[in-house]
Amino acid sequence: MLIHANNRWQACGWHLVLSFLIFVACAAWLYFVWFPGSFIKLGGVHGVLLIASVDLVVGPLLTLMIYNPAKPRKELVTDLSIIGVIQLGCLVYGLWAVDSQRPVVQLFVDDYVNVMNKSEAAEAGISMADLDVFPGAYPKGLFLELPEDKAKMAVFIVSSRFAKGKDVTQRLDLYRALPGVADVGLTARLSELSKTQDGRCYNVKVESVHGTFNGCWSRNAGVVSVE
Repeated sequence: MLIHANNRWQACGWHLVLSFLIFVACAAWLYFVWFPGSFIKLGGVHGVLLIASVDLVVGPLLTLMIYNPAKPRKELVTDLSIIGVIQLGCLVYGLWAVDSQRPVVQLFVDDYVNVMNKSEAAEAGISMADLDVFPGAYPKGLFLELPEDKAKMAVFIVSSRFAKGKDVTQRLDLYRALPGVADVGLTARLSELSKTQDGRCYNVKVESVHGTFNGCWSRNAGVVSVE
């Protein structure tokens, strides 16, 4: 279609349509797989904007600048192929950057939920293979095993940083799968939290690299909403 365009504006328009279709596919992947539900607010919006700037701007703009219907067909094909390679490279890089920021863990700690992205997990020495052993889809709904007594819990959290050199939220050895957790510790923590009016989830703080939010958390569904 592009090589049959009568002028550069028409070529740019066709390129924009094709780019938009690719963008829709990428945005759907981000929303339904990498940043499902309310997690789109925890880096997903930035990811969508990044992909949009790369996919909807770079390719069509280059086509507008370079396309010339007076050029021989072979030269047009070469030009458009180069533009396609550049756009694809930018898109792959953009997806790689967004992938590093996608949430992989939603960890119920004490009275809050810590959301860790893929990059943070890697820095903590936690690989995707380590997380794959836990059931459920990403981001994995996990429970942090801590002492039940509040005083002991506070000492444990502080000592962990000195003894292990890590914050307790980065300690894979303390992670437990929520579906398999039925201990008194979790029940006690949940009893201290208030529920939403409909009773479907608990009011919690959701902490992430993007800030602290008010959230709604369910034992079965994890983070249900973020505001």
